[in-house]
Amino acid sequence: MDCDVYISPDAEPLPKIDGHMAVKDLGKSWETFRKNIPLPHDTFVNAGVQMVSRDTSKHIYDYFAYVAKNKVQPIDGYHSDQSYMNYFRSQHPEDSKLLDYKWNYMVGCHKRNDEINPFKGQNFVHYAGQATRSTLINDIKNGIIL
Repeated sequence: MDCDVYISPDAEPLPKIDGHMAVKDLGKSWETFRKNIPLPHDTFVNAGVQMVSRDTSKHIYDYFAYVAKNKVQPIDGYHSDQSYMNYFRSQHPEDSKLLDYKWNYMVGCHKRNDEINPFKGQNFVHYAGQATRSTLINDIKNGIIL
């Protein structure tokens, strides 16, 4: 989980974790990546919130150890943990699951319905990227998040 994720006081217990679970990234289209790398569910996921089962975590560990040891260049030229994670998912579609947006509610990608309690029903609220930093500061000042 990224450090710019707020956990709602009303968050539900974690779901049953199966394989590698993440939420579709709505921040960009990822069209070039998706054209070059066949992704499970044709979906590029955001790495800000991920849930991983014990069995799958061993496969991910081995993969990242290989990447580090062999200095594997960024996938499709995209310098991010997200490209490596999505590439892993492309190689392990059977372990690749999608989570509901409430587990990685990206502030910059969703319209607020209620200014008093804009995150009602959301478990993890992700202030991803530079563009949402001022929103985070304002939400703290306005008591929207604690």
